[in-house]
Amino acid sequence: MPTRWVPAGQWLKSYYSAAVGIAVDEGWISSLDQPASDFFTEWEGSSKSDITIRDLLEMRSGLPASSRISLLLTRLHFRWT
Repeated sequence: MPTRWVPAGQWLKSYYSAAVGIAVDEGWISSLDQPASDFFTEWEGSSKSDITIRDLLEMRSGLPASSRISLLLTRLHFRWT
């Protein structure tokens, strides 16, 4: 049986959505419309200050992939521990 590779983006989006859902349930994120600058204080007062958690999840932030939701989850992880 041949092996079929699935691009990471196809399954990572589901993982990120689930992780953010847990963060909302746990109260770490107030809503999907919360500004991401609440977690990235260096974004406050910049053109990035209007980017929301929803924008990051829907990949509509205009940021390169390396700056998106994975960084948010990393920051949340350090707050949880």
